[in-house]
Amino acid sequence: QLEKYAGEMYEPILVKNLENVQGDERDVILFSIGYGPDKDGKVSMNFGPVNQDGGWRRLNVAVSRARKEMTVYSVIRPEQIDLSRTRSDGVAGLKGFIEFAAKGALSLPQRNGGGESVKRNPFAEAVADALKSSGYDTVCSIGSSDYKVDIGVVNPDCKGTYILGIICESENGYRITSARDRNIVQPGVLRGLGWSIINIHILDWLDNEKRVLDGIVSEIEKALEKYRNKTPDEPEEPVEKEPSPVFEKEEPPAEESRHPIYTPYIPEIVGDSAYYYDRSSDTRIRRIINDAGAAEAPVSRNMLYRYVLASFDIAKSSQKAEARFSEVFDAMTLNTTESDGSVFVWADDMTPGTDIPFRQTAEGHKRSAEDICPEETASAMLYILENAVSIERAELIKSAAKLFGISRVTDNVNRAFSKAIPLLVKSGKAAVDADSGRIALV
Repeated sequence: QLEKYAGEMYEPILVKNLENVQGDERDVILFSIGYGPDKDGKVSMNFGPVNQDGGWRRLNVAVSRARKEMTVYSVIRPEQIDLSRTRSDGVAGLKGFIEFAAKGALSLPQRNGGGESVKRNPFAEAVADALKSSGYDTVCSIGSSDYKVDIGVVNPDCKGTYILGIICESENGYRITSARDRNIVQPGVLRGLGWSIINIHILDWLDNEKRVLDGIVSEIEKALEKYRNKTPDEPEEPVEKEPSPVFEKEEPPAEESRHPIYTPYIPEIVGDSAYYYDRSSDTRIRRIINDAGAAEAPVSRNMLYRYVLASFDIAKSSQKAEARFSEVFDAMTLNTTESDGSVFVWADDMTPGTDIPFRQTAEGHKRSAEDICPEETASAMLYILENAVSIERAELIKSAAKLFGISRVTDNVNRAFSKAIPLLVKSGKAAVDADSGRIALV
Protein backbone atom coordinates (compact mmCIF):
# COMPACT_ATOMS: atom_id res chain seq x y z
CA GLN A 1 0.00 0.00 0.00
CA LEU A 2 2.82 2.40 0.85
CA GLU A 3 4.68 1.57 -2.36
CA LYS A 4 1.55 2.28 -4.43
CA TYR A 5 1.00 5.56 -2.57
CA ALA A 6 4.65 6.56 -3.03
CA GLY A 7 4.38 6.16 -6.80
CA GLU A 8 1.11 8.07 -7.17
CA MET A 9 1.68 11.11 -4.96
CA TYR A 10 2.45 14.46 -6.61
CA GLU A 11 6.13 14.03 -5.74
CA PRO A 12 7.08 10.35 -5.76
CA ILE A 13 9.42 9.13 -3.02
CA LEU A 14 12.98 9.02 -4.33
CA VAL A 15 15.93 6.92 -3.25
CA LYS A 16 19.20 8.21 -4.68
CA ASN A 17 22.90 8.20 -3.91
CA LEU A 18 25.17 11.19 -3.55
CA GLU A 19 26.08 11.37 -7.23
CA ASN A 20 22.55 11.29 -8.64
CA VAL A 21 20.55 13.53 -6.32
CA GLN A 22 21.50 16.74 -8.17
CA GLY A 23 18.46 18.94 -8.86
CA ASP A 24 16.00 16.90 -6.76
CA GLU A 25 14.17 18.41 -3.81
CA ARG A 26 11.69 17.06 -1.28
CA ASP A 27 9.99 18.50 1.81
CA VAL A 28 11.68 15.88 4.02
CA ILE A 29 14.97 14.09 3.29
CA LEU A 30 16.22 11.05 5.19
CA PHE A 31 20.00 11.27 4.81
CA SER A 32 21.84 8.01 5.44
CA ILE A 33 25.62 7.98 5.81
CA GLY A 34 26.77 4.52 4.73
CA TYR A 35 30.20 4.51 6.35
CA GLY A 36 31.29 3.36 9.77
CA PRO A 37 33.95 1.56 11.82
CA ASP A 38 35.04 -1.99 10.97
CA LYS A 39 34.81 -4.94 13.37
CA ASP A 40 37.92 -3.67 15.18
CA GLY A 41 36.46 -0.19 15.62
CA LYS A 42 38.78 1.40 13.03
CA VAL A 43 37.43 4.01 10.64
CA SER A 44 38.84 4.34 7.14
CA MET A 45 39.18 7.88 5.84
CA ASN A 46 37.92 6.73 2.44
CA PHE A 47 34.43 8.14 1.87
CA GLY A 48 34.12 7.41 -1.84
CA PRO A 49 33.22 10.40 -4.05
CA VAL A 50 33.45 12.78 -1.08
CA ASN A 51 37.25 12.25 -1.06
CA GLN A 52 37.65 13.20 -4.72
CA ASP A 53 38.47 16.67 -6.02
CA GLY A 54 35.32 18.74 -5.72
CA GLY A 55 33.79 16.15 -3.36
CA TRP A 56 32.65 18.93 -1.05
CA ARG A 57 30.48 20.24 -3.90
CA ARG A 58 28.67 16.92 -4.15
CA LEU A 59 28.19 16.91 -0.39
CA ASN A 60 26.92 20.49 -0.51
CA VAL A 61 24.31 19.52 -3.10
CA ALA A 62 23.21 16.44 -1.16
CA VAL A 63 22.73 18.19 2.18
CA SER A 64 20.66 21.02 0.66
CA ARG A 65 17.89 18.94 -0.97
CA ALA A 66 15.39 19.28 1.91
CA ARG A 67 12.87 22.11 1.79
CA LYS A 68 11.71 21.76 5.39
CA GLU A 69 13.41 18.98 7.33
CA MET A 70 16.30 16.52 7.17
CA THR A 71 16.88 13.51 9.41
CA VAL A 72 20.44 12.17 9.42
CA TYR A 73 21.23 8.50 10.07
CA SER A 74 24.86 7.78 10.92
CA VAL A 75 26.75 5.19 12.96
CA ILE A 76 29.92 7.21 12.55
CA ARG A 77 30.47 10.09 14.98
CA PRO A 78 32.24 13.32 14.00
CA GLU A 79 35.11 12.71 16.42
CA GLN A 80 35.86 9.43 14.60
CA ILE A 81 36.78 11.34 11.44
CA ASP A 82 40.49 12.18 11.77
CA LEU A 83 41.31 15.11 9.49
CA SER A 84 45.03 14.64 10.14
CA ARG A 85 44.81 11.50 7.99
CA THR A 86 43.30 13.20 4.93
CA ARG A 87 43.59 16.48 3.05
CA SER A 88 40.16 16.20 1.43
CA ASP A 89 37.91 19.26 1.77
CA GLY A 90 34.97 16.92 1.23
CA VAL A 91 35.84 14.80 4.26
CA ALA A 92 36.27 17.95 6.36
CA GLY A 93 32.85 19.06 5.16
CA LEU A 94 31.33 15.68 6.02
CA LYS A 95 32.71 15.85 9.55
CA GLY A 96 31.35 19.37 9.99
CA PHE A 97 27.94 18.33 8.64
CA ILE A 98 27.61 15.35 11.01
CA GLU A 99 28.69 17.56 13.91
CA PHE A 100 26.11 20.18 12.92
CA ALA A 101 23.40 17.49 12.67
CA ALA A 102 24.30 16.23 16.15
CA LYS A 103 24.91 19.49 18.00
CA GLY A 104 23.20 22.26 16.02
CA ALA A 105 24.39 25.75 15.11
CA LEU A 106 26.78 26.00 18.06
CA SER A 107 29.05 23.53 16.27
CA LEU A 108 29.42 25.68 13.15
CA PRO A 109 33.04 26.69 12.58
CA GLN A 110 33.77 30.40 12.52
CA ARG A 111 35.55 31.55 9.35
CA ASN A 112 37.39 34.42 10.97
CA GLY A 113 40.90 33.60 9.92
CA GLY A 114 43.00 32.06 12.68
CA GLY A 115 40.42 32.47 15.40
CA GLU A 116 40.29 36.26 15.13
CA SER A 117 36.97 37.57 16.41
CA VAL A 118 34.63 39.45 14.08
CA LYS A 119 35.46 43.11 14.37
CA ARG A 120 32.91 45.66 15.55
CA ASN A 121 31.27 47.79 12.91
CA PRO A 122 31.37 51.38 14.22
CA PHE A 123 29.42 52.57 11.16
CA ALA A 124 26.52 50.21 11.96
CA GLU A 125 26.62 51.27 15.61
CA ALA A 126 26.46 54.95 14.62
CA VAL A 127 23.44 54.33 12.38
CA ALA A 128 21.74 52.30 15.13
CA ASP A 129 22.32 55.12 17.65
CA ALA A 130 20.83 57.64 15.21
CA LEU A 131 17.75 55.45 14.73
CA LYS A 132 17.35 55.06 18.49
CA SER A 133 17.44 58.86 18.82
CA SER A 134 14.62 58.94 16.27
CA GLY A 135 12.54 56.60 18.41
CA TYR A 136 13.23 53.22 16.84
CA ASP A 137 14.43 50.20 18.82
CA THR A 138 17.35 48.45 17.11
CA VAL A 139 19.53 45.36 17.56
CA CYS A 140 23.00 45.07 16.01
CA SER A 141 24.84 42.06 14.59
CA ILE A 142 21.99 39.56 14.19
CA GLY A 143 22.98 36.02 13.23
CA SER A 144 25.07 33.04 14.32
CA SER A 145 27.74 33.11 11.60
CA ASP A 146 30.00 35.66 9.94
CA TYR A 147 27.15 36.60 7.61
CA LYS A 148 25.15 38.86 9.89
CA VAL A 149 22.42 41.45 9.52
CA ASP A 150 24.20 44.56 10.78
CA ILE A 151 21.08 46.29 12.15
CA GLY A 152 17.61 44.92 12.82
CA VAL A 153 14.84 47.47 13.42
CA VAL A 154 12.45 45.97 15.98
CA ASN A 155 8.80 45.82 14.94
CA PRO A 156 6.97 48.06 17.45
CA ASP A 157 3.75 46.08 16.89
CA CYS A 158 5.35 42.69 17.48
CA LYS A 159 8.32 42.66 19.83
CA GLY A 160 10.81 39.92 19.09
CA THR A 161 10.50 40.39 15.31
CA TYR A 162 12.15 42.84 12.95
CA ILE A 163 10.40 45.18 10.53
CA LEU A 164 13.57 45.99 8.56
CA GLY A 165 17.12 44.72 8.19
CA ILE A 166 19.98 47.08 7.33
CA ILE A 167 23.26 45.93 5.79
CA CYS A 168 26.15 48.37 6.39
CA GLU A 169 29.60 48.44 4.86
CA SER A 170 32.31 47.06 7.11
CA GLU A 171 35.88 45.82 6.97
CA ASN A 172 34.70 42.39 8.07
CA GLY A 173 32.13 42.26 5.29
CA TYR A 174 34.74 42.97 2.62
CA ARG A 175 37.15 40.49 4.16
CA ILE A 176 34.86 37.45 4.22
CA THR A 177 32.61 38.06 1.19
CA SER A 178 32.85 38.78 -2.50
CA ALA A 179 30.93 41.55 -4.28
CA ARG A 180 28.46 38.96 -5.58
CA ASP A 181 27.88 37.60 -2.06
CA ARG A 182 27.31 41.10 -0.63
CA ASN A 183 25.09 42.47 -3.39
CA ILE A 184 23.21 39.45 -4.72
CA VAL A 185 23.47 36.24 -2.72
CA GLN A 186 23.15 37.47 0.88
CA PRO A 187 20.26 39.94 0.29
CA GLY A 188 18.50 37.34 -1.87
CA VAL A 189 18.73 34.66 0.81
CA LEU A 190 17.55 37.07 3.50
CA ARG A 191 14.56 38.18 1.42
CA GLY A 192 13.74 34.52 0.85
CA LEU A 193 13.63 34.14 4.65
CA GLY A 194 11.12 36.99 4.94
CA TRP A 195 13.43 39.93 5.67
CA SER A 196 12.92 43.41 4.23
CA ILE A 197 16.50 44.45 3.49
CA ILE A 198 18.21 47.71 2.53
CA ASN A 199 21.91 48.54 2.02
CA ILE A 200 23.53 51.78 3.09
CA HIS A 201 27.03 53.03 2.25
CA ILE A 202 29.41 54.86 4.52
CA LEU A 203 30.33 57.54 1.96
CA ASP A 204 26.65 58.48 1.57
CA TRP A 205 26.39 58.70 5.37
CA LEU A 206 29.46 60.93 5.68
CA ASP A 207 28.28 63.11 2.82
CA ASN A 208 24.76 63.71 4.16
CA GLU A 209 23.83 61.87 7.33
CA LYS A 210 20.36 63.41 7.56
CA ARG A 211 19.39 62.41 4.01
CA VAL A 212 20.44 58.79 4.58
CA LEU A 213 18.65 58.67 7.95
CA ASP A 214 15.48 60.11 6.40
CA GLY A 215 15.67 57.43 3.71
CA ILE A 216 15.96 54.68 6.32
CA VAL A 217 13.03 56.11 8.31
CA SER A 218 10.98 56.21 5.11
CA GLU A 219 11.71 52.51 4.47
CA ILE A 220 10.78 51.66 8.06
CA GLU A 221 7.46 53.48 7.73
CA LYS A 222 6.73 51.73 4.41
CA ALA A 223 7.45 48.35 5.98
CA LEU A 224 5.26 49.19 8.98
CA GLU A 225 2.39 50.31 6.76
CA LYS A 226 2.67 47.10 4.74
CA TYR A 227 2.70 45.05 7.96
CA ARG A 228 -0.31 46.86 9.45
CA ASN A 229 -2.38 46.70 6.26
CA LYS A 230 -1.72 43.09 5.37
CA THR A 231 -4.72 40.84 4.90
CA PRO A 232 -5.23 38.74 8.02
CA ASP A 233 -4.95 35.02 7.51
CA GLU A 234 -8.16 33.04 7.65
CA PRO A 235 -8.37 31.12 10.93
CA GLU A 236 -7.67 27.47 10.43
CA GLU A 237 -10.33 25.03 11.51
CA PRO A 238 -9.11 22.40 13.95
CA VAL A 239 -8.34 19.11 12.25
CA GLU A 240 -9.24 15.94 14.08
CA LYS A 241 -6.53 13.31 14.08
CA GLU A 242 -7.28 10.17 12.16
CA PRO A 243 -7.02 6.95 14.18
CA SER A 244 -5.02 5.41 11.31
CA PRO A 245 -3.28 6.83 8.23
CA VAL A 246 -5.37 7.21 5.08
CA PHE A 247 -3.35 6.96 1.88
CA GLU A 248 -4.76 9.32 -0.71
CA LYS A 249 -3.23 10.96 -3.72
CA GLU A 250 -2.17 14.47 -2.78
CA GLU A 251 -3.16 17.45 -4.88
CA PRO A 252 -0.27 19.48 -6.31
CA PRO A 253 0.63 22.62 -4.34
CA ALA A 254 -0.69 25.94 -5.61
CA GLU A 255 2.68 26.85 -7.11
CA GLU A 256 2.39 23.95 -9.56
CA SER A 257 -0.17 26.00 -11.51
CA ARG A 258 2.71 28.19 -12.68
CA HIS A 259 4.23 25.19 -14.39
CA PRO A 260 1.62 23.32 -16.43
CA ILE A 261 2.23 19.85 -17.83
CA TYR A 262 3.15 19.62 -21.50
CA THR A 263 0.23 18.11 -23.43
CA PRO A 264 1.17 16.90 -26.92
CA TYR A 265 -1.05 17.15 -29.99
CA ILE A 266 -2.27 13.72 -31.13
CA PRO A 267 -2.39 13.57 -34.95
CA GLU A 268 -5.10 11.58 -36.69
CA ILE A 269 -4.70 9.82 -40.03
CA VAL A 270 -6.49 11.93 -42.67
CA GLY A 271 -5.09 10.42 -45.85
CA ASP A 272 -2.14 8.77 -47.53
CA SER A 273 1.02 10.03 -49.22
CA ALA A 274 -0.72 10.41 -52.58
CA TYR A 275 -3.27 12.76 -51.02
CA TYR A 276 -0.46 14.65 -49.22
CA TYR A 277 1.32 15.50 -52.47
CA ASP A 278 -1.93 16.53 -54.18
CA ARG A 279 -2.71 20.26 -54.07
CA SER A 280 -6.23 19.44 -52.84
CA SER A 281 -4.73 18.65 -49.40
CA ASP A 282 -3.61 22.26 -48.80
CA THR A 283 -6.62 23.05 -46.62
CA ARG A 284 -6.16 19.85 -44.61
CA ILE A 285 -2.45 20.56 -44.00
CA ARG A 286 -3.22 24.12 -42.89
CA ARG A 287 -5.85 22.81 -40.46
CA ILE A 288 -3.37 20.36 -38.92
CA ILE A 289 -0.79 23.13 -38.52
CA ASN A 290 -3.38 25.43 -36.90
CA ASP A 291 -4.79 22.71 -34.61
CA ALA A 292 -1.35 21.49 -33.49
CA GLY A 293 -0.18 25.08 -33.02
CA ALA A 294 -3.21 25.91 -30.88
CA ALA A 295 -2.67 22.78 -28.76
CA GLU A 296 1.07 23.15 -28.19
CA ALA A 297 2.05 26.79 -28.79
CA PRO A 298 4.83 27.72 -28.67
CA VAL A 299 5.72 24.75 -30.88
CA SER A 300 8.62 24.21 -33.26
CA ARG A 301 8.17 24.09 -37.01
CA ASN A 302 9.87 20.69 -36.98
CA MET A 303 7.21 19.32 -34.61
CA LEU A 304 4.46 20.62 -36.87
CA TYR A 305 6.16 18.99 -39.85
CA ARG A 306 6.27 15.64 -38.05
CA TYR A 307 2.61 15.92 -37.06
CA VAL A 308 1.63 16.61 -40.67
CA LEU A 309 3.60 13.62 -41.95
CA ALA A 310 2.03 11.39 -39.29
CA SER A 311 -1.44 12.58 -40.29
CA PHE A 312 -0.81 11.37 -43.84
CA ASP A 313 0.75 8.09 -42.63
CA ILE A 314 4.19 9.06 -43.95
CA ALA A 315 6.83 7.37 -41.79
CA LYS A 316 9.96 8.93 -43.28
CA SER A 317 10.95 12.49 -44.12
CA SER A 318 12.35 13.33 -47.52
CA GLN A 319 13.32 16.39 -49.53
CA LYS A 320 10.09 16.08 -51.49
CA ALA A 321 8.00 15.85 -48.30
CA GLU A 322 9.81 18.82 -46.75
CA ALA A 323 9.31 20.90 -49.90
CA ARG A 324 5.57 20.12 -49.90
CA PHE A 325 5.25 21.13 -46.24
CA SER A 326 7.23 24.35 -46.82
CA GLU A 327 4.97 25.22 -49.72
CA VAL A 328 1.94 25.31 -47.42
CA PHE A 329 3.65 26.53 -44.23
CA ASP A 330 5.43 29.50 -45.83
CA ALA A 331 2.18 30.71 -47.40
CA MET A 332 0.42 30.89 -44.01
CA THR A 333 0.31 34.00 -41.81
CA LEU A 334 1.57 32.74 -38.47
CA ASN A 335 2.89 34.31 -35.28
CA THR A 336 6.49 33.03 -35.37
CA THR A 337 9.91 33.62 -33.88
CA GLU A 338 13.28 32.40 -35.13
CA SER A 339 16.38 31.41 -33.18
CA ASP A 340 19.52 30.35 -35.05
CA GLY A 341 17.49 28.90 -37.90
CA SER A 342 14.88 27.20 -35.70
CA VAL A 343 11.33 28.51 -36.20
CA PHE A 344 8.69 28.42 -33.46
CA VAL A 345 4.97 29.06 -33.90
CA TRP A 346 3.05 30.94 -31.22
CA ALA A 347 -0.70 31.30 -30.76
CA ASP A 348 -2.12 34.51 -32.20
CA ASP A 349 -2.94 35.84 -28.72
CA MET A 350 0.56 35.09 -27.34
CA THR A 351 3.36 37.64 -27.08
CA PRO A 352 6.75 35.94 -27.34
CA GLY A 353 8.79 36.55 -24.21
CA THR A 354 10.26 35.06 -21.05
CA ASP A 355 7.04 35.55 -19.08
CA ILE A 356 5.45 32.42 -20.51
CA PRO A 357 5.27 29.45 -18.10
CA PHE A 358 7.48 26.49 -18.84
CA ARG A 359 5.72 23.16 -19.26
CA GLN A 360 7.00 20.19 -17.32
CA THR A 361 7.24 16.89 -19.14
CA ALA A 362 4.68 14.17 -18.57
CA GLU A 363 5.84 10.58 -18.70
CA GLY A 364 6.06 9.31 -22.27
CA HIS A 365 5.81 12.77 -23.85
CA LYS A 366 9.38 14.06 -23.68
CA ARG A 367 10.36 16.82 -26.12
CA SER A 368 13.81 17.15 -27.60
CA ALA A 369 15.79 20.24 -26.62
CA GLU A 370 15.58 21.59 -30.19
CA ASP A 371 11.76 21.53 -30.00
CA ILE A 372 11.58 23.69 -26.85
CA CYS A 373 11.62 27.40 -27.65
CA PRO A 374 14.35 29.47 -25.92
CA GLU A 375 11.72 31.63 -24.21
CA GLU A 376 10.21 28.60 -22.48
CA THR A 377 13.67 27.37 -21.51
CA ALA A 378 14.43 30.84 -20.10
CA SER A 379 11.28 30.61 -17.98
CA ALA A 380 12.50 27.28 -16.54
CA MET A 381 15.92 28.78 -15.84
CA LEU A 382 14.33 31.75 -14.07
CA TYR A 383 12.43 29.31 -11.83
CA ILE A 384 15.73 27.60 -10.98
CA LEU A 385 17.42 30.94 -10.24
CA GLU A 386 14.58 31.99 -7.94
CA ASN A 387 15.56 29.05 -5.75
CA ALA A 388 19.33 28.96 -6.29
CA VAL A 389 19.94 32.78 -6.57
CA SER A 390 23.29 32.11 -8.29
CA ILE A 391 24.43 29.06 -10.25
CA GLU A 392 27.14 27.93 -12.65
CA ARG A 393 26.20 28.01 -16.33
CA ALA A 394 26.62 24.26 -16.88
CA GLU A 395 24.62 23.48 -13.75
CA LEU A 396 21.82 25.84 -14.84
CA ILE A 397 21.54 24.09 -18.20
CA LYS A 398 21.62 20.66 -16.54
CA SER A 399 18.91 21.61 -14.03
CA ALA A 400 16.71 23.14 -16.73
CA ALA A 401 17.08 20.03 -18.88
CA LYS A 402 15.96 17.93 -15.94
CA LEU A 403 12.76 19.97 -15.61
CA PHE A 404 11.96 18.99 -19.20
CA GLY A 405 12.71 15.32 -18.57
CA ILE A 406 16.10 15.40 -20.31
CA SER A 407 18.54 13.40 -18.18
CA ARG A 408 21.71 13.77 -20.26
CA VAL A 409 23.17 17.07 -21.47
CA THR A 410 24.54 16.37 -24.95
CA ASP A 411 26.09 18.93 -27.28
CA ASN A 412 22.68 19.44 -28.90
CA VAL A 413 21.03 20.06 -25.55
CA ASN A 414 23.79 22.44 -24.46
CA ARG A 415 23.58 24.34 -27.74
CA ALA A 416 19.77 24.61 -27.68
CA PHE A 417 19.49 25.61 -24.02
CA SER A 418 22.37 28.10 -24.22
CA LYS A 419 20.14 30.28 -26.42
CA ALA A 420 17.91 30.99 -23.42
CA ILE A 421 20.59 32.64 -21.26
CA PRO A 422 20.95 35.82 -23.40
CA LEU A 423 17.14 36.17 -23.31
CA LEU A 424 17.20 36.09 -19.51
CA VAL A 425 19.98 38.67 -19.36
CA LYS A 426 18.22 40.89 -21.93
CA SER A 427 15.01 40.74 -19.87
CA GLY A 428 16.91 42.18 -16.89
CA LYS A 429 15.99 39.22 -14.68
CA ALA A 430 19.45 37.66 -14.61
CA ALA A 431 23.07 38.69 -15.01
CA VAL A 432 26.29 36.91 -15.92
CA ASP A 433 29.22 37.47 -13.57
CA ALA A 434 32.14 38.64 -15.70
CA ASP A 435 34.75 36.94 -13.52
CA SER A 436 33.19 33.57 -12.63
CA GLY A 437 30.71 33.20 -15.48
CA ARG A 438 27.97 32.27 -12.97
CA ILE A 439 24.38 33.24 -13.71
CA ALA A 440 22.76 35.25 -10.93
CA LEU A 441 19.21 36.40 -10.23
CA VAL A 442 18.77 40.16 -10.45
